[in-house]
Amino acid sequence: MIANLQKEFKSNTDMVDARIIKFFEAYDMSLQADIEYKTEQLQFLKQQNKKMLNKQASSFTECSEFENLLLDAVDVCRKDVVKRQ
Repeated sequence: MIANLQKEFKSNTDMVDARIIKFFEAYDMSLQADIEYKTEQLQFLKQQNKKMLNKQASSFTECSEFENLLLDAVDVCRKDVVKRQ
């Protein structure tokens, strides 16, 4: 009788161990999937950030070009006014 109880206990313990192992394997797979998703998301956001920074830099460059063009035009007009006097 004790031998039967020991076999049954060992069988139940093995079954519980198998369930625990399956649970943690599934949990690890879930964490790995989350890590991969977050990594992809981070790469996408880094690319978006880089694009936005480039766009901002190009708009500053464009404004600077217009400013220089305006200053050149004002300088030409000033020289014309000085010549007429």
